[in-house]
Amino acid sequence: MARNLRLVHRKKRARAALVGHDTLLGKELREVCSELALPMELVTLAASDEDTGKITQIGDEAAILGRLDAQTLSEARVVFLAGSPESTRRVVSVNTAAKLIDLTYATEGIAGAVLRAPVLEDAPGEGNVAMIAHPAAATLALVLRELHRLAGLKHAVANVFEPVSERGRAAIDEMQSQVLQMLQFKSPPKEIFDAEVAFNILPRYGKDSPFKLEHAEARIVRHLEALLAPSGTPVPSLCLMQAPVFHGHSFSLWFQLERDLEVTRIEEEVTGTHVHVRPADVTPPDMFNVATRMDVTAGAVRRDPREPHAYWMWIVTDNLRMHAQNAVLVARESL
Repeated sequence: MARNLRLVHRKKRARAALVGHDTLLGKELREVCSELALPMELVTLAASDEDTGKITQIGDEAAILGRLDAQTLSEARVVFLAGSPESTRRVVSVNTAAKLIDLTYATEGIAGAVLRAPVLEDAPGEGNVAMIAHPAAATLALVLRELHRLAGLKHAVANVFEPVSERGRAAIDEMQSQVLQMLQFKSPPKEIFDAEVAFNILPRYGKDSPFKLEHAEARIVRHLEALLAPSGTPVPSLCLMQAPVFHGHSFSLWFQLERDLEVTRIEEEVTGTHVHVRPADVTPPDMFNVATRMDVTAGAVRRDPREPHAYWMWIVTDNLRMHAQNAVLVARESL
């Protein structure tokens, strides 16, 4: 007896490649891709030739690191660049039609690279290379833009407290080691910061650190200028400090408006799609209760009694989640 066979045609899923799967941002990207259920197959590429073919763990499954070359890149619709700046520059040097999404800032200043923060944008961006805005800049821009829309922003001052995770996994390991060594009255390791960051707040790193805190501060200001320009929102005065915390940006924001508003009005009106302001009778946000949240959480809004139409606000956001979220939203446009 003949059987009637029905052929089911399934649309092939788009392919996305990830360079830097083992970094903090690489791990965060995988989690956000899963949470937002992007319709794509995510493959991992080795950041160096030595790692090609190695077996690694992605979630609960084993994965083989593919070769980072023109052929494998050509098979991807989008490529997340979450490894080292060197690996990003290597991918950029390959002529590929894939959408490159840079989370390393290595494409800053390269012709054709476009600064992106979809949480702030009203329409999809253009360009084949998208450099994701610094998470601190994206966070401040979201809040300041709403304040300017609400009552006209005259001026703002932002003290930004940076977590060690912005310097990568090695920085987290170093601060953890510093805590243990200092509790035992031993000399702490200082390879990343060249300074004691544990139990401390730093205005700059030591002279032998491979990083410069002032460079990160300048990048935040540059990105803020670009993100706020379309709305005409004034750029705040900004000071970046290294805080002894593993994850999460914190902001002490002072701002002055063109006209006087009740604190409750600010709390209600600034709250929106990506920003939530807690009222005065609710505990202000901290790093523990905003971890893995994709929105910006603020609170402790109060008047400055010494300046007219001036206020203080406390803001906290998950730096890795904000960065990864913007990258995945850019990828969604291409998928």
